[in-house]
This record gives sequence, structure tokens and C-alpha cells, in this order.
Amino acid sequence: ATQSEPGAMKAGESHSAVPTVHFADPPASCVSEKSGEAPTKVSQVVNEQQLKGPPVASICKLFSLVDCKESLILLLGLLGAIGNGVTQPVVLVVFGDLIDGMGSGSAVELPANVTPEQMALLMNGAMDSMMSEMERLCIIMCLIGLANTVAATLQGACFKIFSDMQTKKYRVLYFKSVLFQDVSWFD
Repeated sequence: ATQSEPGAMKAGESHSAVPTVHFADPPASCVSEKSGEAPTKVSQVVNEQQLKGPPVASICKLFSLVDCKESLILLLGLLGAIGNGVTQPVVLVVFGDLIDGMGSGSAVELPANVTPEQMALLMNGAMDSMMSEMERLCIIMCLIGLANTVAATLQGACFKIFSDMQTKKYRVLYFKSVLFQDVSWFD
């Protein structure tokens, strides 16, 4: 008898690297009427868990451990969030005024008989008033940007601090509840 090479396939072997496992047919009492397949114990447990879902905590339950200091931090975070959200529409209004101000300086009423020197003086005056309005609106936009930066920082920092404090409290409670479980719970 000749010995075959280690990588050679014998007759009847499949080309897949994963071996196939064949199970015996389930008894007729276990076959589902709808799909014709046998339900497995694992699928039954998964289906029951999907139907029940995780227990849902109410908002009141989530905020039940909040103390006065954390309430103040949360309030500051909410004020920062409101300030952060309000700045966007305010910038749009100021930007609209900025665009309007660019066009308003060019609409100067001219008398019928205007000399070129008078025309130059009128245009320079209109240009100066337009530029002063632009400077004012640009300063307002910079102040809005500064206020937005402060509000966004306040929002992010306060919400982060609040969530860290709450997470620490819930972790301690969870650890205490795990410590007092019966030994059989860990199996």
C-alpha cells in the first residue's frame, strides 16, 4: 500500500477546512409547525430574553441619587447648553445685518447737479459709515463666538462632571449588590 501525501485529499472529502457535523433528525414532537425546524434550547432562551427586554429605569429612578451639588452642576450644564444653542440663530441674524449693511452704504441720494468732487465726498462718507457699521457687527460676532465658546465649554464640562459623579455612585451600588449575592448566583 502506498502512503498518500499529507495535503492530499481522499475520495469523498469536501474542500472546506471546517469539518461538517451531521445531527440526527429531531423527533416529530419537537418540530415547529410554522417553520418546520426544531426549536433549540438556546433559541428559546434568546427569544424569551428578546421578548422581556432589559428592565427599563425611569427618569426619576435615574436621578434619585442626585444631591444638591450635582443638581447645581447639572443646572450649570443646562444653562451652558441653552447658551450654546441660542448663539447659532443669533449669529444668523447678525450675519444678515452684516450683509444688509454692505448694500445700504451704496444707496446714496444724489442731487441733480453734482460735481465729481462732491460725488467723491458723498461716496467716501457712505463708505465710512458702512465700514463703521461692519466693524460694529464684526465685534458683535466675535463676542457671540466668545460667548459660544464659554457656553459650550460649560455645557461639556458640567455634563461630564455630572455623569462621572453619577457613574461612580451607581458603580458602588452595583458592586455592593454583587457582593451580597448568594454564591449560587455566580455559577
